[in-house]
Amino acid sequence: MHEGQVVSAFVTSIEDHGYLVSFGIHGVTGFFRHSDRRGAPTMLRKGQLVQGVINSLDKKRNTVMLNTNPDLVASALVTEVEGLTMELLVPGALVNARVQSVLKNGLLLSFLTYFTGTVNMFHLDDPLPGSDWQQKYSENQRLKARVLFVDSRNKTIGLSLNPHLVQNNPPSIGVNIGELCEKAIVRRVDPTLGLLLGLEMEGGLFAGYAHISDVSDDHIEKLEVKFREGRVVKGRVIGKRVMDGLAVVSLKDSKVRQQLVSCLDVYPGMTVVGEVMSVEQYGAIVKLADGLKAICPLQHMSEFELLKPTAKFKVGKKLKFKVLTCAVDTKKITLTCKKTMVVSKLKPLTAYEEAIEGLVTHGWISGIEDYGCFICFYNNVKGLVHRTELGLDPGVKPESVFQTGQVVKCRILRADPSARRISLSFILSPSRVLELHGDGGKTVSVGDEVSGVVTHVSNSLITLDIPLQFGVARAFMKVELLSDFNGHSEQLRSLLIPGHKFDHLRVLERDDQKLIVTSKFSFLSCDFIPSDISQLNSHKVVPGYIASITEKGCFVRFLGGLTGLASVPQLVDGFVQDPFQHFTVGQSVRAQVLEVNLDFGRFNVSLKQSVCYSTDTNLIKGYFLEEEKIAELQASKADLAKMNSIDSIVVGGVIKGVVQDIKEYGIIVDIQNFKDFVGFVTHFQIDSELKVGDVVTARVLDVVKSDGIIDLTLRRNLVKLGHKSNCEGEKAGRKRRRKVLEIHQKALGVVELIKDEYLVCSLPDYGNAIAFASAHDYNIRVDPHEKYTLGQSIEVVIGALPEDSGVGRLLVLVASFSDPTGGLSVKRRKMLRKLNSEGIIHGQVVSVGPLEMKIKVGKNSVGKVHVTQVVDEFQDENPLARYSVGEMITAKILKKSKHFDDGVSSLCYELTLKPSLLGNEDQEESRNCSDTTLSTLSVGQIVIGYVKDVHDDWALLLISPTVIGRLFVLDSSTDPIQLARFQSRYQIGQPVRCRISKIDYGNGKVDLSLRNLDNSSKDEEASEININDIIGGRVSKILPGVGGLSVQIGAHVFGRVHVTDLHDVWKDNPTRDFKVGQFVRCRVLDVSRNEDGIINQVDLSLRQSLIESQLDAAAPSSSNKRPDSMIVEKLEDLHVDMEVEGFVKNIVSKGCFVTLSRKIDARIKISNLSGTYVADPEIMFPVGKVVRGRVISFDCATGFVELSLRRPLHNQQRDETGLITLKELHVGNLVTGVISHIASYGLFISIDNSKIVGLCHISEVSDNHIGNLESHYKIGERVRAKVLKVEEDRERISLGMKNKYIKDLRMEVESNEEEGLVSEQSLGTNISAETNDADEDRDLGDDSNLHPLSTPVFSVFSSPVEPLDVVLDTEENKLTDDTSIEGVNFATTNEVYESSNKRAKKRSKDLREAAIREAERKLVEGDNVPESIEDFEKLVHVSPNSSFIWIKYMAFLLSLGDADKARAVAERALQTINFREEGEKLNVWVALLNLENVYGDPPKEATMAVFHRALQYCDNKKLYLALLGIYERSDQHDMADELLKTMLRKFKMSCKMWLKRIHHFLRRGLLEAAHKTLDRALLSLPQRKHIKVISQAAIAEFKIGSAEHARNLFESILRNYPKRVDLWSVYLDQEIVLGDATVTRALFERVISLDLPPKKMKFLFKKYLDYEKAHGDEERMDYVKGKAMQYVESRLG
Repeated sequence: MHEGQVVSAFVTSIEDHGYLVSFGIHGVTGFFRHSDRRGAPTMLRKGQLVQGVINSLDKKRNTVMLNTNPDLVASALVTEVEGLTMELLVPGALVNARVQSVLKNGLLLSFLTYFTGTVNMFHLDDPLPGSDWQQKYSENQRLKARVLFVDSRNKTIGLSLNPHLVQNNPPSIGVNIGELCEKAIVRRVDPTLGLLLGLEMEGGLFAGYAHISDVSDDHIEKLEVKFREGRVVKGRVIGKRVMDGLAVVSLKDSKVRQQLVSCLDVYPGMTVVGEVMSVEQYGAIVKLADGLKAICPLQHMSEFELLKPTAKFKVGKKLKFKVLTCAVDTKKITLTCKKTMVVSKLKPLTAYEEAIEGLVTHGWISGIEDYGCFICFYNNVKGLVHRTELGLDPGVKPESVFQTGQVVKCRILRADPSARRISLSFILSPSRVLELHGDGGKTVSVGDEVSGVVTHVSNSLITLDIPLQFGVARAFMKVELLSDFNGHSEQLRSLLIPGHKFDHLRVLERDDQKLIVTSKFSFLSCDFIPSDISQLNSHKVVPGYIASITEKGCFVRFLGGLTGLASVPQLVDGFVQDPFQHFTVGQSVRAQVLEVNLDFGRFNVSLKQSVCYSTDTNLIKGYFLEEEKIAELQASKADLAKMNSIDSIVVGGVIKGVVQDIKEYGIIVDIQNFKDFVGFVTHFQIDSELKVGDVVTARVLDVVKSDGIIDLTLRRNLVKLGHKSNCEGEKAGRKRRRKVLEIHQKALGVVELIKDEYLVCSLPDYGNAIAFASAHDYNIRVDPHEKYTLGQSIEVVIGALPEDSGVGRLLVLVASFSDPTGGLSVKRRKMLRKLNSEGIIHGQVVSVGPLEMKIKVGKNSVGKVHVTQVVDEFQDENPLARYSVGEMITAKILKKSKHFDDGVSSLCYELTLKPSLLGNEDQEESRNCSDTTLSTLSVGQIVIGYVKDVHDDWALLLISPTVIGRLFVLDSSTDPIQLARFQSRYQIGQPVRCRISKIDYGNGKVDLSLRNLDNSSKDEEASEININDIIGGRVSKILPGVGGLSVQIGAHVFGRVHVTDLHDVWKDNPTRDFKVGQFVRCRVLDVSRNEDGIINQVDLSLRQSLIESQLDAAAPSSSNKRPDSMIVEKLEDLHVDMEVEGFVKNIVSKGCFVTLSRKIDARIKISNLSGTYVADPEIMFPVGKVVRGRVISFDCATGFVELSLRRPLHNQQRDETGLITLKELHVGNLVTGVISHIASYGLFISIDNSKIVGLCHISEVSDNHIGNLESHYKIGERVRAKVLKVEEDRERISLGMKNKYIKDLRMEVESNEEEGLVSEQSLGTNISAETNDADEDRDLGDDSNLHPLSTPVFSVFSSPVEPLDVVLDTEENKLTDDTSIEGVNFATTNEVYESSNKRAKKRSKDLREAAIREAERKLVEGDNVPESIEDFEKLVHVSPNSSFIWIKYMAFLLSLGDADKARAVAERALQTINFREEGEKLNVWVALLNLENVYGDPPKEATMAVFHRALQYCDNKKLYLALLGIYERSDQHDMADELLKTMLRKFKMSCKMWLKRIHHFLRRGLLEAAHKTLDRALLSLPQRKHIKVISQAAIAEFKIGSAEHARNLFESILRNYPKRVDLWSVYLDQEIVLGDATVTRALFERVISLDLPPKKMKFLFKKYLDYEKAHGDEERMDYVKGKAMQYVESRLG
């Protein structure tokens, strides 16, 4: 630093006279005065970044005085100082520069003598330089520039001449993203880059740049050709380059025309079109424009509340939305796709200020309460509709009528914008809205007929004025509502002009301001159309129109907006692949009401032609009425006289004309006196040859006024009858026809003409009268040219006579629309009636399938034979397989039905081939016999089913054509192999003989079973499972511990297999032989039912002996017990000293519980578990282990049984003859044994072949100092020791394990053996460390009183994780179990003692003896365990500060099952223990955490609550470690993960925390995560802790991770610290444990080659020699000794 330099700093403190700042340099602080910021708008805050100029430096105090005056900072120049390098240059520095050269794209400047930098052409001093900008600069021109960036790697420096940056101000860009610039002037063209533009905006002229990719939508080869300097273009701002002071502009037409660019262009209530980008559970992400996204929440994806997104939202689909909210600051846009909101024409409410009294608008219900509904509008505007304004009857609950998310129309009653409150009403009061009255003064209602005058015509909407008594009302009519025919709707729209009057209109919907009307004749001619759901009746057929079409079906609308859904299966009689192929929006239909749900206001309808066919001729009548109207509208634009003249031509009349032309499609006839009309004759209507100019007499078939065409016929039979009618007079002809033709009478018609919408027919039986019939019906639209042919005979029904039809024509209805046989000839119908009367038909097989066979009957009929209608008796193969295509068969008719194909009906017969029915002449009786329904079936009945489908665990079987049964997998067999092959065993059409097990008449389900097929019992379904039944099952759950198995034995029935019933031969953990989903064969042992006979529990057995005994009837009943076990089913079978077997069920502090059978459990006290000391009962007797013991006592009344695993007394005396006694042991003997307990002061060792436990004090364990025994030794580890002291009177023995003891004793033994003075018998034990496993197991089972030195282990509770385990992992303890690297003490214990005086050694010895005596006294007194609450109260009264007693008290209460009292004791302990005893209190807190982790409700929350309380009183670090241990021991890995993350944040500098995290990942096998954690630890921890964390991580890798990675870690630290002997020692220890001799010896060779002090080398050579003694031979030992001698000689030389 130097005076005048500009530096950056941040405020660390605000003082009275100024600010203290920090530069990020340790020990250096800065200060500047408040006066330096005089005139600044705001005060600075802590942490804020500031710039200042150094006024002075105080190097002694390391303080810097600054001046933060902005003008001074902006003008401060960087001067040349000694040692200035590129790394010291700071961006933002101001320098004096000189132009060195002018480049093509900028300037090259030199500054500060040695530095050069470049100025990009976007950072020149002119923000809008032209193409001649290079002429403004010359070499050696002096300029001021500011450093933009410094790239030390590439040795480049960027400078800027921008005036704003030079003045230390940010460049100003006065335009916003999304703004449209109408006048953008091209200032410079960069051929390969883009255009520099001058943007003339309201705020002035600003610089912008259009990249070449944003210049045009099309590819431009040469930019400079299309754009010249000075050209004016239009562009839109799409971004900003702040440092360059440029606005990013796009000249693309698509961008310029784009309405939405940013959030500023979006406002609430705006209608937008967006593309669905993704669909999530919470809603849909919608793209409105490039870079502009919005979200449509789940509740706004439909009119009503949904649980998941609808199928309407597909990725890539474009939909219409309305904007709900738009937050500019967060750029979050919310949309709604509720149709009512999107299509609403009402004014949206987007602010509380817009809430005007009386305003009617749409909103949606956001909440429903008893007092009203909460309504939400746009922009989160909310209001309340009070209950009194809901329009509900008294007593009706709002939630029963309305639902959340429903769109409603409401009226504003009151609004208070300041309080943000709006009162709403659902009642649109007539007194406050527009009154709509008719001529008679009555209110115009939905369904009324009115007249109207057209005021405006658009492509999709007709606007009309409806004249009323007190004025006019506005009405609207969509184009599709003009007519029942789409063609007429378009014609009428094109002809309508303002002023045209509709005399007849039907009001479809109305609100307060407008009407929705229609001129459809189907609505005008119907007397009743429902307008409210209460008016609907099931099966009623009413007219309506298609409002919308979706993939789920069609929505049919009636009056008043009443809308019903016709689902896809209810659209047509056949299969529907796409609803859009069958219906169109606005199409007139007839709908049958299926079901009405008044509670939800919904109903379903059917559009099937079979039930919705027309019953009158209104469809064709409406067509001709609209034809007249179209002709009138056309005539209004032409000569009205011409139209009136055509009225004299009567359909059916005879006229004369002249053949004008002959075409391929027919003959054109010139009719006299009708020059504007032309006659047309099809070739079908000609029965003689004609030529041009012939005069013909023709009969009128049809007159189309709108097209100016008169259809004629020249066939003599038709012309003759028509001429005759005209001669006799029209009136007389009508009288005769009136006598003959009658309404609803059937007649035979012949098709004469086929038009797009109707047929022209002649009626031969009625004087060839000309009739008109619709070519299709409301609900079916087919091509009549394909369906009908000229001359075809069809059956029709007379609908309206000419004088009554209103159109002057005879109207008929095609009978095939409603009558299945209407489309057949008379002869065909007679033949079918004959077939139906006889019931027997002959046909030819057309196709044969596994479930159905089709037969051709006659010409146009088909028959079907179901697989269940072929045979009477069960057969092994499919009965349809015997038939082949083309075979002639005889069948009997059971039923006939209608079959529709594209709207054309035909007959389909259901047939039977059963011999029992073919011989029955009574057809009705045959139909009843074959008609198998649910009512004819009964439980227990044997039936034949045919497989229809097999999926998952069910097979669907056809019992009859209408009844389908289902067979569950477990009901199909008892063989596990067959059950596993369930899906492959059954093929489609395969016959299966089965029994009905259950009938659900309500749901129409029949359950089948293959069990008990030979049993004629017809009991209810409970009898399906009986005691001793052999059934199939499937393992559904493996219960923990000795819970056994949960086995599924039915669709909804589960049984339990006790652990003693899993195998005939018991073994440990028998459930491991099973897995979930495995099929098994079971025997039912017991079934318990409730009062209603419903099964509560089923006890099962998987023992093969029980199953085989039941399957083999000859087997004796005594085989129920397994031959090699002592299983006991009843307490009466027990007797004292009886040997029994059982499974360990649970371990508690006082012993364990054993399950002997399903109903009998036994207890074993801890003193009866073994004849020797049991250090950890959970290890020796894990849950699930098989144990054998003898009965000590039992009580049949209470069910209490007590066992002992200790051998009887006579066996004990026999076994003890070979045991070593205390008298046989002498000082100096070498013994072997097992560590039974580890205390802080030493190890307790159980000596082999004896019942003696000796103590090896911590000072006698090793030659080197050991701080923590638990890190070096484990319970159960075998060791060798030397007898140091024997006290027979006190029955105590002291042992030593130092290497020198073993070595000296070994040398003594060897010398004594040579002299023959010492033998193994004299030592009283086997010197060899090897022990026979069988002998060891036998010794563990011996019964003997424990030696006084044995340590009773206090087990507070037995569970998967002991709830009161309070072992703390403190800082003093090491992370690893048996390794410490804090350093190696190279001085032996003897050397330490020699350096002390005798008095100190005596004092140390006395202290050790006192500690041993005190520990032994406590242990002996501990045998008297308190057994009642009173005993514990006495103890806590005597020792109130002992956490050990308090925790033991808690464990006792938990053993009684009273967790609440245990919590209370813990709280008492926390209140009682002295506050100075922090360690004791911590133990209680940890015990309470363990308790809540098991018994909390819920455990997670309860544990965390106690934890947060404890943090206020305990050492946080220790408490976190304790909770982590609890989570790890209980396998709560997720909780441990979260806790470790918190610990690392809180104790980031703790090496132990990072190691805990590493150990956690390694134990779970997540090696990669552990390695990453180590990398993070090295970044966070100080350098001095790196060795520790790396070495401990390496040790952990050796133990539970990757040995190769561990070696890499050790090598990495030894590479930097090669003389750290402690690291080499640990490295060697780990390799020794790993057991690879080659690698270990190679590592020893590296170590002994080091150049280290002799003391350390002695330690390494000694370690090498010890290794070879244990793992090598004499040759290897000599080799090491030789190496050591070489080292000594080299040092001496």
